[in-house]
Amino acid sequence: GNFKFTPSSMPNGTIVPEGGYQGFLRPKILVVPNMYLTMRLNRRWTMGFGSFAPFGLGGNWTNFKDDDPANTKFIARYHTTRPKMESIWMQPTMAYRVNDRLAIAVGVALVHTHVLLEQSILNPLEEGKVFGEQLAPKIFPSADPATAGRIIARLLPEGRSRFAATSNNIGGSLGALYWVPRWKTRFGATYRTAVTQHFRGKASFAFSTNYALKPLAGPSVFAGLFPEQKATAT
Repeated sequence: GNFKFTPSSMPNGTIVPEGGYQGFLRPKILVVPNMYLTMRLNRRWTMGFGSFAPFGLGGNWTNFKDDDPANTKFIARYHTTRPKMESIWMQPTMAYRVNDRLAIAVGVALVHTHVLLEQSILNPLEEGKVFGEQLAPKIFPSADPATAGRIIARLLPEGRSRFAATSNNIGGSLGALYWVPRWKTRFGATYRTAVTQHFRGKASFAFSTNYALKPLAGPSVFAGLFPEQKATAT
């Protein structure tokens, strides 16, 4: 898939590509594998197993390099640039035939999920201002921290954060199948429980190499302040 986004309002000086910002999926055609096995035990009971991906999420709005001019980068990069989630269900199921028309089933699933989140950080109008106030006493010791912080926020490098993690949890499902012989049709319904995933993984950070504050706070300063580290999310 390809997507285009045109903002309704923009900061002064922002350059929006002709036709809007382009987001994309790679590969453009996604294959979602499904596998199902069933075995009839007797007239009433049937056993089954399924492995499938009922839903997911993927997109990429990273239309820029970190050192590109700020006015040409994706305008919403401080919210997200690349979300990705893959969820695979592995589910054994037992089905019971109530009568010639109605069957019900229940299944328990192991749900394995992988998540990847990328976004820009140190937004000069928000995070950068707070971060600037923390650095102000070291860089401009005699200046008002709030005023100096706003100045520093516009001189900071733009950063990028990346969080990758996996999680496993248990879910369940209920199903019903009803046959109407006169219409030669079966009607089915299924209910799937919510699954809360507790992700454990790593967060990493990178920063642009050309920025106004570089003579006073070199790359090693930010590497020390934002080390690669363990991270969790729910």
